[in-house]
Formats: sequence, structure tokens, C-alpha cells
Amino acid sequence: RRVLFRSVSQSRYELADQIRGYELVLQREPENQAVLKQLLQARLQILSQKSNSEVQPADIQGVIETLQKLSRLNPDNLEYKVLLAQANQQIGNPQEAIQIYRSILRTQPGNIQSLQGIVKLELDQKRPEAAIQFLKQTISNAEKSNSVQPGSFDIIAIQLLLGSVYSSQKNTYTRTYTSIVTGK
Repeated sequence: RRVLFRSVSQSRYELADQIRGYELVLQREPENQAVLKQLLQARLQILSQKSNSEVQPADIQGVIETLQKLSRLNPDNLEYKVLLAQANQQIGNPQEAIQIYRSILRTQPGNIQSLQGIVKLELDQKRPEAAIQFLKQTISNAEKSNSVQPGSFDIIAIQLLLGSVYSSQKNTYTRTYTSIVTGK
């Protein structure tokens, strides 16, 4: 067990050294995309090695800053934007996350990751009705869009997402009812 722990620790130290090296290169070449991508990978790798209790806001902030630069340099790359929204969501910045998701949906209205992100934000804020209404409106828009351009929306995926929201609400209502009836 000690050997495993030591190798993980060494790996973190090695990654931390790599990150410092990447940051030095970026001081000279702030828009070097290859280095930015390597920096992002190293930061994400360190995060993946940490337990939730070990993750510090500064760890995620470093990921956010790198994703912001990559998003700015690659405005058509939705992966960076989705990751940026998810990172903002994780640090408790729902307004920024929803703004990013909505900007993605303006250009790609059927982006399921953005739809899922908005739904999760609404549910996290105890607003299931808003999530349901949002998804119903999206399905309505999807049906119209698919009639003009078939396949532009994955309606089944959106319906499944709506079903999962309904299901989670049913479980919440069932637990509430049970606790009222049993007094527990």
C-alpha cells in the first residue's frame, strides 16, 4: 500500500512540476494552444487523483482559466465550452454556467450536454418545474426544427431527459408523502 501511495504522490509532484513548466512557457507564449491543452490535461489529471475533500477551489479555478483561454482561441470547439460550464457549475457559479450553456444552445440548440447542464442547474436550485418547462419547450422547438431539417435534434434523448426529471420528482414526492404518513 505504501508503494501505491508513494507513486500517486510522486505523480502529483511530477504533474505539479509539469504545470509550473507549462505556466512558464505560457508567460512567453500566452496563446500556445499545444501547451494550453497539456496544461489542461495535467490539471485535470491532478484533480482526478484527489478525493473530493482534497480538491481546493484554486484547483478548479486553474482549470477554468485554462478552459477560458482555450474557448476564446477555439470558439467553435463546444467541448471546451461545455467543460467550462461544468467547472463553473462545480464551484458554485450557476449564473456563469447557465450563461455558457445558453450561448452553446444559441448556435447548437440540440446540444444534449448543454440541455443536461441547464436541467441539472434548475434541479440543484430546487426548480424542477422550470426544468420541465424548459425541456417541453425544447421538445416543441425540436419537432419544428426536425420537420425543416431532419435529425437536427435528438428528440428521444430530450424526452429521456424529461422522463428522468419526472422520475426524480416522483421519487421526491413519494419520499415526502411517506415521511408525512409515517411521521419520519
